[in-house]
Amino acid sequence: MKDSLIVFDTNSYRNFVLNQNTKSILDEKSVRRKIQDLVDKESKKGIQACLAPIVVMELFSHLAKTCDPHYEHCKMALLAANIHCQDVNCRPRILMDAEIQLCNLLFDEIPQDKFYEIQIKICEMTVELHKDPSEKNMDKWRNNFQSIEENIKGKEEDFLKSIKRNVFNDIYANDRKEEEQKSYKKDLYMKINNGDLIDITANSQLERICERLCKRIESHSEDERNQLINIIKENFQVPLKFYENFIKSILDSDGDYNLEDESKGNYFWDFNLLFYIGDFRVQSKEIKLITNDKNMHKSAKQLGYQNKIMSLQNYLQSVLYYI
Repeated sequence: MKDSLIVFDTNSYRNFVLNQNTKSILDEKSVRRKIQDLVDKESKKGIQACLAPIVVMELFSHLAKTCDPHYEHCKMALLAANIHCQDVNCRPRILMDAEIQLCNLLFDEIPQDKFYEIQIKICEMTVELHKDPSEKNMDKWRNNFQSIEENIKGKEEDFLKSIKRNVFNDIYANDRKEEEQKSYKKDLYMKINNGDLIDITANSQLERICERLCKRIESHSEDERNQLINIIKENFQVPLKFYENFIKSILDSDGDYNLEDESKGNYFWDFNLLFYIGDFRVQSKEIKLITNDKNMHKSAKQLGYQNKIMSLQNYLQSVLYYI
């Protein structure tokens, strides 16, 4: 645990700002005191907390409208996140998202594009809450929050549409005969069992970052492409297993898995957060992900990476009470 980087997921920050007895939201003064106590204890162990842009975006999306039922909760969670991840210059320490990790690992490049700049600016917006969390100040940024909300919803919708189109509807479409359904399901189960789905998912990630870096994937030979896919498979086993488990859960539901439920879009963010788990290091430091999500823990444990992921309760106990 010593000398490591840690990343809290969205619900870890939301749970952190709750009174553990009453489950009510802590006031600003209490949040500042509680998170500063954690920072002080982490500092003694050489632990540094980093902001994940995905987490910041999810929390900011709830600040788009003051009538959002999770408004105050996410506002306090963002305040905690900012204090938690401040560097010595009072700027946020940021650990960039899955695409950046892949770009850096495969091509030793960081995409200096508009989306990269936007993610940095979004993380820097957390400083505004630290300086002044008043509604008057938040109103200045309301248009930004609304843009983030639209972006979040768009990505979740695209993810679910892709799953429905490529898996769910292909099997359970109304005009598909029962025998065709069985054949399609059998074929997909086979792809899961023999590892082909992992290959397909790794290949889609390669295509994703080649597009981000404006690289023509066709310019790579088949051997070079397979080499890059193998690097993804070796270094990011946990998110690939997580996605495989997700697809299998759809198949096992026999058509009852409700992909119309908007909360299923969270799988997209969980998948991307799991790219922080692997054998690689950042700044020579090991990364640990703090989350209570059972499916994320399951995927890590299946591959022997349970030491890279912790529940919020276990993490706080190990840092606050065992110095």
